[in-house]
Amino acid sequence: MHSHVQLAELDEDSDRPSVLIPIRPQEVGALKLTQLVFGAATFSHFYNTQSVLSTDIPLRTVQLALRYGIKAFDTSPYYGDSEKILGDILEQLRTQFPRKSYKLLTKCGRITADHFDYTPQAIRASVIRSLRNLKTSYLDVVYLHDVEFVATPVWPKPNTGDHTYALHTAQRQWGLRPGEEARIWGPGDQCILDAIGELQKLKKQGIVKAIGISGSSIEISILSFRLIYLIVIIEGYPLPTLLRLALLVLHHSPCEPLDVVMSYSNYTLQNATFIDFHESFTKQAKVAQLITASPFSMGLLTDSPPDWHPAPTDMRRATAQAAHLCKPYGGIADVALGFALRREPNSTLTQVPTVIGLSNLKEVHTAMRILNELANGHSTEREQLESQVQAIYAKGRLLGKTWIAGPAS
Repeated sequence: MHSHVQLAELDEDSDRPSVLIPIRPQEVGALKLTQLVFGAATFSHFYNTQSVLSTDIPLRTVQLALRYGIKAFDTSPYYGDSEKILGDILEQLRTQFPRKSYKLLTKCGRITADHFDYTPQAIRASVIRSLRNLKTSYLDVVYLHDVEFVATPVWPKPNTGDHTYALHTAQRQWGLRPGEEARIWGPGDQCILDAIGELQKLKKQGIVKAIGISGSSIEISILSFRLIYLIVIIEGYPLPTLLRLALLVLHHSPCEPLDVVMSYSNYTLQNATFIDFHESFTKQAKVAQLITASPFSMGLLTDSPPDWHPAPTDMRRATAQAAHLCKPYGGIADVALGFALRREPNSTLTQVPTVIGLSNLKEVHTAMRILNELANGHSTEREQLESQVQAIYAKGRLLGKTWIAGPAS
């Protein structure tokens, strides 16, 4: 078991940052999270077998990430044993990396694939369990998990296509008309307000430092894109719904904005609509911290997209063409991660970190290599490739296009 590994044994060359990668992730945004956030859903049977999870690989992976300066970890009770495994590892590493040196982000409210409990008592109980699992007295961030599955459905049918229309011509269909920010559209919305109310109490008690909401997705591991058991095949990434709920919270007592909102698959090579929504979240909904996740769009932007991926056939075809184009340059996943991590000076996204699933040492080294390449100006070729990939999607009118998001109701 990883919990019994002697730390002294974990000092091979691969356990240490490469001398060729001198860069360290910067702390960004209101919450001072590192540019890279370690997606720890990989520490579960959704992504890895027990034969992997019971070795020293998870411990070595976390230790290497911390040595590189990746000091924020995203997990959830929904991710099987992820919280417990991560908590055990961080306890073993506490001499090297005390609790104050990293941030812990977890979630609450989702129990199983089709069961949610957003009642205040369940939210509090979940947070207390997370404290115990992660072996900590406080949590830096707690999200309501997969809010679009609980919220009252307010969206056009189908809700595919270009979600940026929700900011202007489709405001009514998405519940975003000016003056309706405080409208509770149904019992689902009330459940979310009640759950946020309980998180606000936990925040006042100092147990939770920041609270927010996230949509659902599958955080595919950076290199292997493994997924052993399907969590949910519908990607919950509707930015308009996340925006509506952020505004709803702001306009209900005590009228405090959310601290953080995490969005999946909305800042990728194929779909970068996150940029269009950024100002609405920060200025209109007054959200202090935004986070992006799933830079590979649930494995779509890889050489072998999973069969269960909800992308339509024409998008899969375009992705295969893009993957062929990128093959001589490290593959489409390498190009996609570079796109997701690049932050131009003074751009809207300079304060927005990215969550990346990491399963092993090689994946940590790869993520840091790409970050280092971007920081050292070796990105001209990357940018040219990105433009060519986006041109492929644009030709098929697929750039920025979404697929079905959220529950079918």
